[in-house]
Amino acid sequence: MYTLLAVFSMTRYSSVLLDRVIAKAKEVRDPHITVLYVTEKKDLEKLKERAANQGFLGTFPVDRIMHSVLDEHEKLRLERLAEIQRRLDEAGIPNKVYERQGEYSDCVIREVEHVPYDSVFLPKPCRSFLERLFLGSEIKRVAEYTRKASKSEVNIVE
Repeated sequence: MYTLLAVFSMTRYSSVLLDRVIAKAKEVRDPHITVLYVTEKKDLEKLKERAANQGFLGTFPVDRIMHSVLDEHEKLRLERLAEIQRRLDEAGIPNKVYERQGEYSDCVIREVEHVPYDSVFLPKPCRSFLERLFLGSEIKRVAEYTRKASKSEVNIVE
């Protein structure tokens, strides 16, 4: 069996990545795709903190805004998961789609430490060149670790 891992999150989602995973699966014998969707609680907490720090809004409007934002986040998450599942099923490729909560890099590293994948697909983040220059690239670190720890082929897709 040729195993493929595709990792997505709210801030790291790419339909092109899904296209590439499906194309790769069609090139190999006996493929199986695992999709890991990471719910990054840190990003939701930052969003809540930002809204709460906008003192001029008051607590009632902030609560209503946060409720709306969290509802929209949940709706989008469910739509993306359904789209991923639909496309994999249409392609007729055996698959498993599941979610984890936590830090993106921690979830990916934990996954590749426990399961040997032949190919791993990661979405390229939407950070600016200067952010990556000064803060480093989380995806690059995850990709390097994955290559060393699991000997997987790692693909970073825009």
